[in-house]
Amino acid sequence: MMFLAIVLAVWVPALVVGAVWLWSRHRPLRYADRVLVNLTTGNAIEGVLVQNRRGTLTLAEASVITPEGEVPVPLEGRAVIPAGQVDFIQELGNKP
Repeated sequence: MMFLAIVLAVWVPALVVGAVWLWSRHRPLRYADRVLVNLTTGNAIEGVLVQNRRGTLTLAEASVITPEGEVPVPLEGRAVIPAGQVDFIQELGNKP
């Protein structure tokens, strides 16, 4: 019985710490985070993440950035991006 108590006293906290560490490393993007969505076309869209569901990302205050390095072009309204067009996403931080 004492062995079981020792095992539980050691392993349960270790499992909790491990789960918190994994969650913090692989947490989903939060709303109001500024992100840079790199598209399969080579362009990128920077904006504030406002929705992530049903296979789409929705960004507010979005701008299109081309690979040529031209001045970002602001978009009117919100940008809705299908998941199939997303190459990868960079998290830039909280909305300024």
